[in-house]
Amino acid sequence: MINLIANDKYKSLGCKWDSSAKQWVPPKLAKKEFEEIRDKFFSDLIVIEVKSLPDKMLKGKDWGFIHVRMIGGYLVAKVNNRDSGAEIFKDIALIKGKFTSSGSRKNYFCDHDEVILRLEVSKGSIEYIDKEVAEGIYTYEIIG
Repeated sequence: MINLIANDKYKSLGCKWDSSAKQWVPPKLAKKEFEEIRDKFFSDLIVIEVKSLPDKMLKGKDWGFIHVRMIGGYLVAKVNNRDSGAEIFKDIALIKGKFTSSGSRKNYFCDHDEVILRLEVSKGSIEYIDKEVAEGIYTYEIIG
């Protein structure tokens, strides 16, 4: 699972993306900090059920040539262009609602109606999820 908050932390630490190995490589002298980031976002996993609030959109971001929607930095859905339709990321369960593509040819977005999703997140990332809940974007419940 991809988390953009973790990616930003890796970049600020000086990690480099190894595209052939498809993984982050830390600087030799920052392995401890690298492991702390990895553990915070990708270990000690729990399952949460997220319910978007009426007329509210999950956080969105342009990432490369796609537009994504995310929860606590975890990518949940993406679109490649206005007419592509939306794709749910691996290991995300869309229980209710739908994601769609919209916008113009050059400025496209991943939109959604009211959705219910289930996903695995780390206990360490709950602080980022709680901030989004405080912003009134969605609610969540730990279910496993």
